[in-house]
Formats: sequence, structure tokens, C-alpha cells
Amino acid sequence: MPDIRELVIGPCPLLMEIPIGIEHLKYLKLLVFSCMVKQVYYMTKDENWEKVTEHIPDVLFTFLEAGKWFYCRKEDLSSLFPEYVERIC
Repeated sequence: MPDIRELVIGPCPLLMEIPIGIEHLKYLKLLVFSCMVKQVYYMTKDENWEKVTEHIPDVLFTFLEAGKWFYCRKEDLSSLFPEYVERIC
């Protein structure tokens, strides 16, 4: 699996930590967390988040709100309020 270039995770509501080994996937270009905004929001608070994901050009998260799908970049998480994060998928 070290040559994997795209990885989609989720929905996985119990995943509360950065997946072990992501930092070893050196060819990974796209990492998507599907319906895991709350989990990813809290993962980004981990001091290792940047170190583990720095080699991945595109880290995205998706969520469904009011029947519409949203696709956002990891940088967008910092603009979300914790109360909003708790309400969405």
C-alpha cells in the first residue's frame, strides 16, 4: 500500500485520532474524510496533525447539510465554529 495516491475514509464516527501510518504514505496526493467533520476538526487540534499531513497536497472533508453535499479543504476547518461542527454530519 505504500504507493497509494488517493484514500477516502468514512463515514467512521468512532475514529477520533489521526489514522496511524498516514505519514508513511509518501505518494498520497488526496485524502478525503467523508461525513467526518467533527472527527477531523478535533484531529486538527492534535499537535501531530500538520506533521502527519504536510506531505499530502489535498486533504478534504465532505459533509451533508440540509440535503446538500459540501466539499471543503482542511484549511477551511479553522473558520468553522465548534458549535456548528457539532451539529453537522
